[in-house]
Amino acid sequence: MSCYVINVLATQDLNQIADYNVEAGEKFFREFNQK
Repeated sequence: MSCYVINVLATQDLNQIADYNVEAGEKFFREFNQK
């Protein structure tokens, strides 16, 4: 059971990291297009 809880938390962290990377990529892309 404890392994399952750890996996859920790790998955949530990975999702947050992925969301952050998408936002950072979009911001970079917008700034790049303005030049």
